[in-house]
Amino acid sequence: LTWVADEDIYVPVDGKLSGKEDDDQVFLNFEIEFKGISEHSSKDEIVLKPRGDDEYDFDFTNKAGNLLSVPLYDVDPTDTIFYGNENYGLVVAEGDVTGVSNWTANVISVNDYFVVSDSAGKNTYLLRYKDADATENTLEFEEVGSGSTVTVSYTWVDYQTAVGGGGLNLGGTSYPIYLQADSNNADIIVDLDLGGISNGTVPTWFTKYGAEIVVDSSPSGDFTVTSEDTDDAAAGEDIDVTVSAASDEIDVATVGGAVSLVTYGDTDDSVDYGVWGTKVFLADSSSGPDKLTLTYPDEQTEQLVFYTSGATTSSVSGGAGTYEEIVPIAVGAAVLDTEVADFSAQNLIVVGGPCVNAAASDLLGDPADCTEGFEEGKAMVKLFERANGNVALLVAGYSALDTRRAARAVANYGDYAFSGAEVEVSGTSLTQITVSAPSVME
Repeated sequence: LTWVADEDIYVPVDGKLSGKEDDDQVFLNFEIEFKGISEHSSKDEIVLKPRGDDEYDFDFTNKAGNLLSVPLYDVDPTDTIFYGNENYGLVVAEGDVTGVSNWTANVISVNDYFVVSDSAGKNTYLLRYKDADATENTLEFEEVGSGSTVTVSYTWVDYQTAVGGGGLNLGGTSYPIYLQADSNNADIIVDLDLGGISNGTVPTWFTKYGAEIVVDSSPSGDFTVTSEDTDDAAAGEDIDVTVSAASDEIDVATVGGAVSLVTYGDTDDSVDYGVWGTKVFLADSSSGPDKLTLTYPDEQTEQLVFYTSGATTSSVSGGAGTYEEIVPIAVGAAVLDTEVADFSAQNLIVVGGPCVNAAASDLLGDPADCTEGFEEGKAMVKLFERANGNVALLVAGYSALDTRRAARAVANYGDYAFSGAEVEVSGTSLTQITVSAPSVME
């Protein structure tokens, strides 16, 4: 049987699909329930924030807990996008130290910004090159996130050799520095990712909780945010962002990859979630560039959607959210009732009441009222003998929780007082279980 809705149906938190049905739609004995979103309380906020009409800053918090406000994009009068702001440049890629004539692209000059990142420790720092003093043989940097000054004492050999003195030490890690000349305010090239100098290499930037940010080596207006891990890698987690420029202004052009933004309400704001659970929110602006906010959780978010059947009970675990639990019983062969042609042809353990299990209904004589003989909070474990000598053990309760409780008792039968052909299993949870002789219903 295939059931297809006539239109998209949106189920609210704690809602059921049956609550959204039209008069001419028929639901069988199944249900789809939505119990909300289970997401980690620790989150990163990654923000592409406009500065005026022609600049974007890129804000995120690094592993050290410092806010990095990277001057990412600016637009010149020819509508060309470049890294940095209107006053100073941002160098995101490594340069080329193989020849002095190659000291052109990706060279860091005094007052330029640059980002270094250690993929092993996932430490990312935003720095600004402040000064080179050839008399004192010192290089001075500002570590922008903390506002501290980092001074490197150096010895210079040549432009192809990293300066002596240990390099740029941050978080216990030293990033090698190459100096073009032993002169005041000389240009530098830095090993940005600790992988050795490789022209054009861009390090991955890491947020406090492990989101990975990759920008293009050239300022094309593209960058990607992805998770450090995902339980569903095949589905893809890359959130791809493209920024464009026109009429000396900058704006978010597209947001795609693992998300497909949907507008909502009476505004043109749009939102979606990635596979990891990254919430992507694009705030539309009619008077300037749009603002893009990505909220990245420390652990993967779960969409709590359940297929349920018959009488079911939800339970709460650890405050993280509501879920439906299935308790397996180890048997030689487990099949659905729809996969058995003759219920009396073999010995069976039948789990589930007659409302949801045809084998149970057969054992109980196919009652017109499938709840007949059942009481909330209780379940029966009953042995039936067939005319051909086979037997069937029925484990069934009034609700799914009652059935699970009885199934757990059977699975751990040595812990309970099972005797006779029938017992009653009662309780208030999956751990508070009582097995006794069946009571007589009035």
